[in-house]
Amino acid sequence: MRRDSRYLLAALLLANLGANAAGSDGRAQDAARGRGLYEKHCITCHTPGIHARRDKLPATRDELRMLVDHFRRQANLGLTRDEIDDIVEYLNRTRYRFPPDK
Repeated sequence: MRRDSRYLLAALLLANLGANAAGSDGRAQDAARGRGLYEKHCITCHTPGIHARRDKLPATRDELRMLVDHFRRQANLGLTRDEIDDIVEYLNRTRYRFPPDK
């Protein structure tokens, strides 16, 4: 992993330490809804190739959630926490396949 990628990841982790884990409210994530949100808001900048990089970022589902939230804030998208969780679920099922949160 490149040095600047590690710094970005560390900054994102620290910025989101207080965030609740997805699914803590008992709501099941909706991968189909996440796909629609991803295609509407994210795919213009994030082509499918970005998820197949050699130096994968993120390395865990929590890091994936933090990165989705980071880019949501960067693009000034008004996504809810549930919508973020759904995008994470879609990406995890179709690209990353991280184990479930504990």
